[in-house]
Amino acid sequence: GFNDTEKVPHHLASWGFRINKVYYNVAPNRGEEGVNEWVEIYNQTNTALDISGWQICDNTSCDTLPTTPLIPALKYAVIVATSTTFTSNTVSSLLPAYWYLPSEVTKINLGQEIGNGLANGGDMLILKRPDGVVVDAMNWQDDTGVWNPGAIDVVEGNVLARVPSGYDTDQASDWKELVPPSVDLIYPDEGGSFQKSIDLKPG
Repeated sequence: GFNDTEKVPHHLASWGFRINKVYYNVAPNRGEEGVNEWVEIYNQTNTALDISGWQICDNTSCDTLPTTPLIPALKYAVIVATSTTFTSNTVSSLLPAYWYLPSEVTKINLGQEIGNGLANGGDMLILKRPDGVVVDAMNWQDDTGVWNPGAIDVVEGNVLARVPSGYDTDQASDWKELVPPSVDLIYPDEGGSFQKSIDLKPG
């Protein structure tokens, strides 16, 4: 009989959110591996979106995001394992947080490591809708779950980031290494430099 096989290329379903920055190689003055790693999510649309109930996964396990306020248009959320990684408070009450988080950035506290902890030697991240559809995925260094080779490795304390924010051609080359300057912290602007803020170092 007649047999016709048609290959359908894999593609990601876009629904406004992008994995935008990954902090996986924690510097000693920024906390501990696993506990103080973080992932930034960018809402690249012109409307506020709900990320409650979505999943963030590494190459071994998935975590369901808790109920979270809507993420405003063209704004950010940061997924953390513990609330002490970031603070939005005034200077006098910053410590013991390791990073300053502007008030317009939504903090999503998992209360546990992201996945099985983000491996310095190579890992992947997957962002899934509640219906299981993959919206975004990426990998770095030795992990080959999305690209082979994966995105570049970064030295301890640096951030792996899409530059500019949300830039997505579905290639590992979308990702760049960013160095946190001594006076500014949380997320790089579209020029790749960090927003000026206050350097938080543990006391």
